[in-house]
Amino acid sequence: SEDLSVRAADGVSEEVETLINTKYHSYTTVHIDPVNTKDHEAQRIHAFLQEYIDQNPSILSFHDVRLENKDDVKYLIFDVALAPDTYGGKQEQIRNQLRTVLHDTFPFITGIIIEVEPKNVE
Repeated sequence: SEDLSVRAADGVSEEVETLINTKYHSYTTVHIDPVNTKDHEAQRIHAFLQEYIDQNPSILSFHDVRLENKDDVKYLIFDVALAPDTYGGKQEQIRNQLRTVLHDTFPFITGIIIEVEPKNVE
């Protein structure tokens, strides 16, 4: 099956860690983020984000797109990698613009959490 259980995926991530650590004499951590790739709403959002990012060079990439429901709130959560020229202030502006566009396009989303990578650069 093309779907891995969380346990199997965790095993794969541990094997990758071991291979990298052995080859490069380093210490790495590989983690998994369980994302439902068959969710129709998440697929629509993923396609929208790809198109948006293709038109906005300040955003290099995105990943870990997921929808979560908590206390009657539908959250959209994902990570973005921003271009180095956005460090130091522009990041929040980019996040706010993206949140606005997402709220306008997908009104069923009531909360949006955008994690910026790399962390601790602002």
